[in-house]
Amino acid sequence: MASQSSEPHFVLFPFMSPGHMNLMVDVARILAHHDVIVTVVTTPHNAARFSATSARF
Repeated sequence: MASQSSEPHFVLFPFMSPGHMNLMVDVARILAHHDVIVTVVTTPHNAARFSATSARF
């Protein structure tokens, strides 16, 4: 049985084009700023492109 957490958790599945990734990273940053757990599902290639940005969350 999974544990119940009161903290909101968003899982984001962006399209794999750079324009969609840019917007999704911005949305993730806004959510993280409001103390929300955010998981972005992406490919290793796209993750490498945005690793510097996501490290600042």
